[in-house]
Amino acid sequence: MKILIVKTSSLGDIIQSFSAVALIKKHDPEAEIDWVAEKPFCELLESHPSIHRVIPIEARKWKKGVLKNRRSIGEAFSNLRKESYDLLYDLQGNIKSGLITFFAKAKKKVGYTFSSAPEWPASLFLSKRHPVDLHAPIVQQYLSLIQRDLNLPNNPVEWG
Repeated sequence: MKILIVKTSSLGDIIQSFSAVALIKKHDPEAEIDWVAEKPFCELLESHPSIHRVIPIEARKWKKGVLKNRRSIGEAFSNLRKESYDLLYDLQGNIKSGLITFFAKAKKKVGYTFSSAPEWPASLFLSKRHPVDLHAPIVQQYLSLIQRDLNLPNNPVEWG
């Protein structure tokens, strides 16, 4: 199964998302996981043994001038659309990740419900939405989203 994770920033949130990669690989050791992230975080992601490919974006730079950065934007989205995925997880849940999700080619696009997404418009671009407990630690929110989507039991001991 080919999976794309959309979690573009920040460094701490990306590191906390690594548990989601471990859960996916435990569920499907053959899963090929790609990741979309802001360029400064790509080197860290490229060093992760379970991540197949990292797709860099520079959305922070793009905000400073869409016209000035149109070539960079076009290249990033062209690079994103080179692959087709079975499954996409939007772990960011904001408008930026929603746009990335919209342009990515995936059979199933999974993320947060309108009420649990950090920015509700991101949920417009999903084919499947799951609620998360907004009072739970962020790592648990990421795991819960994937656990619900993969129909895994609540008890991590039962995942294997």
